Amino acid sequence: MLFRSLFPGSNITLADYPEVNCLNLPFDDNKFDFVVSDQVLEHIEGDPFQAIEESRRVLKPGGIAVHTTVFMFPVHGYPHDFWRFTPAALELLCAPFGQIVTSGAWGNQYVYFLNWAGVLFRENPPQAKWHPMNWIATRNESRFPIVTWVVARKDRKSTRL
Repeated sequence: MLFRSLFPGSNITLADYPEVNCLNLPFDDNKFDFVVSDQVLEHIEGDPFQAIEESRRVLKPGGIAVHTTVFMFPVHGYPHDFWRFTPAALELLCAPFGQIVTSGAWGNQYVYFLNWAGVLFRENPPQAKWHPMNWIATRNESRFPIVTWVVARKDRKSTRL
């Protein structure tokens, strides 16, 4: 897990669906330093504002939330696939945090074609800069986002909602 390698020795609390629902997290207010949802928001069966607010509620003041999601990607996943968010939409969802640290997107038109053709990165893209798949994997065209993200910091003055 990436987080474990970046922050060795950290305590990690998993909140896997269906045992935990993002719309009603079973954790105390102001409990965590970080909250990460990776490719989760598109599957929220309910109000995405409520899911984001729950992530804010459980963060300590000054805590960081990272939310990633797919944008232009085939319908997928269990149990359903409901939503798509641009970076601006993620910023809107996270406005109550107090600070948007960054938001963005990655993708390009070639990735769409490769996905359609069924050959999208079956393995990690080659590291050689000359290789066409490396070029495709590192190219970013803002008009063709595949994934989007936002990093938000909870206002330090906040103690409760």
